[in-house]
Amino acid sequence: MTAVRPGLVFLAAYHEKADVLVLLEQVPSLFRVSGAGDGSLMTAARCGQVAVIEALVRGGYDVNASSSFGRTPLHVAAGAGKLEAVRTLLDLGADPNIADDGGQTATSGENSRIHKFGTRA
Repeated sequence: MTAVRPGLVFLAAYHEKADVLVLLEQVPSLFRVSGAGDGSLMTAARCGQVAVIEALVRGGYDVNASSSFGRTPLHVAAGAGKLEAVRTLLDLGADPNIADDGGQTATSGENSRIHKFGTRA
């Protein structure tokens, strides 16, 4: 079986394409990646695509993977003000205490707006 190219997963993350979500649900091994992967989880977090976030994490994406600047999907969702994405990431095990390369957690600095949403930290 040939694995689907990461670009397809990125497309789903950005546009929440239903057909790709079905593939993610039915054959998660097609999308297994290590670490931060291809940026799809970060994109889904930034865009607030909750269904995609859930499917990617269930498919093997690391909910606490960090970018080259140490930012996690939780940092990204919080910074973008995506309340449901923040809640989903926390429910999926995202660690709100991970600091990025600048020493900021998802609940501090510019990301402190998630406290306004009433999410746990």
